[in-house]
Amino acid sequence: MKAKVPWRALVIAIILVMATLSLIRYTAPGRGGFTPLEAALRDLTAPAGSVFTRVGNSLSRVLAFPVSLPRLAEENRRLKQEVDQLKAQLYVAQEYRQENQRLKQLLDFQSRVAPVLNMKTVPAAVAGRDPSNWSGMILLSKGLTSGLRAGQAVITPAGLVGRVVAVSQHSAQVLLITDPRSGVGAYLQQSRSPGIVLGEVGAVSSIVMTHIPSDIPVHEGDIALTSGLSGLYPKGIPIGRVLRVSRESSGLFQQATLDTFVDFERLEEVLVVTGYQPVAAPAGALPYPWGAGASTNPGSPGAIGAGEAAGESGDGW
Repeated sequence: MKAKVPWRALVIAIILVMATLSLIRYTAPGRGGFTPLEAALRDLTAPAGSVFTRVGNSLSRVLAFPVSLPRLAEENRRLKQEVDQLKAQLYVAQEYRQENQRLKQLLDFQSRVAPVLNMKTVPAAVAGRDPSNWSGMILLSKGLTSGLRAGQAVITPAGLVGRVVAVSQHSAQVLLITDPRSGVGAYLQQSRSPGIVLGEVGAVSSIVMTHIPSDIPVHEGDIALTSGLSGLYPKGIPIGRVLRVSRESSGLFQQATLDTFVDFERLEEVLVVTGYQPVAAPAGALPYPWGAGASTNPGSPGAIGAGEAAGESGDGW
């Protein structure tokens, strides 16, 4: 007895075979476009495919992150080292540039200004400060072997610093004019008023000129110079300019608070005056605040009169 084949199953099989052959035909390479069915299916599944792609990429990065952590940490450490090295090189370059500028100013003063004043100077670096008297004492890197002696004046291209009070073979101690124990004979350029310059307790760059006669007008901006009368300093070294004027407590004299030309907080190199002979500096031969020619206005560039530039009174060494 023969088995019967259901006709419905046969029809379904034929339809499936035809559909398969049609799909093979329409998806073969080289076709010019999609069938309507393919286009509809692709449009329907494209957003989902994009989402799945992004999710897959994110998962891939998340799964790969732990593996890449050691490499990223090493790269970060290397970059930090490079940044630190570049910063250090920049700081060193800045220090060299600033030191070069300061030394150039010292050399320019030695070669152009000191010969006009008939001064011999020796450059020295500031090697240290007295911790117990920061604003009063400095230590220099040169001593007897370089020609330094106690009593010599110490200056910068800006003006008066102080004087050598103690010296060894290779170092020297300098008493600054900002120290209350320091006394400098001085006069005001415009008014010609004499006085004594003293340091103030607790001040770094502020000093006071005392014992100014009360009958002489003193103006703000007037320039104070060494008088040379004490014999400790050559005449005509710039000290500072007048900030304000007041009466002394006794009421007999005036006093003037001076702003120093020298920046004592940034003092790194100085010049020690090892020799000096008084001469009259030619007008216009000296820069501010040393400049030749008497001032007619407070604070003007002239700082030393032509006949007073280096102390014609004979004071000095």
